[in-house]
Amino acid sequence: MEFLSNNEEVLRAKEYLRKLIELKEKGWDTKRMKLVDSELFANAKIGTGGFQEMLLSSDVKKVGITNFDGNKLAPNRIFVMNGVTIGYAEAEDEKTPDKVDYQFPKPSVKLPTYLAHANLVLKQAGEVIVNLPIRSIWNGAISTKDLYRDLGALELIEDNSTVSLTVEFPSNADAPAGGKKLFVSVFFKGFETYTTRVTA
Repeated sequence: MEFLSNNEEVLRAKEYLRKLIELKEKGWDTKRMKLVDSELFANAKIGTGGFQEMLLSSDVKKVGITNFDGNKLAPNRIFVMNGVTIGYAEAEDEKTPDKVDYQFPKPSVKLPTYLAHANLVLKQAGEVIVNLPIRSIWNGAISTKDLYRDLGALELIEDNSTVSLTVEFPSNADAPAGGKKLFVSVFFKGFETYTTRVTA
């Protein structure tokens, strides 16, 4: 049943992408594109006040940090998204985002108050793709087997266009205790396009 379910998701994503290509009149070479299971992620050390950006144009794709290409996706790399999850860690300032142990949604882990009242916002070219309270992502993920909160509709991250991934905190939000810093890990679940070889 899981195999059939996954195939249905792939077919749904392919049809969604096909319709968007027609609507947006994109020049993507669909004959050489293959949709495969994928996850986009970003890990970052951020503050707990105002708008905290998790992707910078100077960032490079690096294992344990992010698999975005800076703050965008490379040409012909397209992502169809169907779920999101978020994790956090509190650690010493000298730690880097790939050297901390993130807590992801599960009943035994309590979401800190300063994150429970924050929002996660994903935008591309000024268009909002995801705008959800982190508490909603957390609680929704706990209710699923794979720890992702399912999205109500498929969403697209296009190639070669600036992406903004922001945690928006309320004013006067608390900070982690003991002088520790906040590290946040965001994963998006879905399907990514890969360019295939052209066969005769």
